[in-house]
Amino acid sequence: PTVGRQWRQRKDSSCWLEQVFTKNALTSPSKSDFPGCVGSSVFDGLFNDTTSGCTRIMKLVGSSGKADIWGSIPKVPWQPHGCGQHGKHACPKAADTCTGTDDDKMEIKGVRVSGGSVVVDYSN
Repeated sequence: PTVGRQWRQRKDSSCWLEQVFTKNALTSPSKSDFPGCVGSSVFDGLFNDTTSGCTRIMKLVGSSGKADIWGSIPKVPWQPHGCGQHGKHACPKAADTCTGTDDDKMEIKGVRVSGGSVVVDYSN
């Protein structure tokens, strides 16, 4: 393996083991009733973050193995200059949840999708 820019994708054998554990039945991974791992198409749609209540949309970009993600994030309040420094007043904290009215927006283009994996490069 090369150090650095690596990523992992779930193997079909892992999906088969999950089927065995959840259904408590031994089956052959080569049988037609074994669906295998999910494909990237499961990510194409609208999702709700149950912790924050924020909505995210993920759209696959053709068959390129890429997707774009956009949606809402909790509102980040205006930060006064010098807040939190040298014992001055504390910085305003971001909201914990989305309200649906004054949320901030987020967008990430060109994330990598393959099978049941999504890879986002946050290094830039």
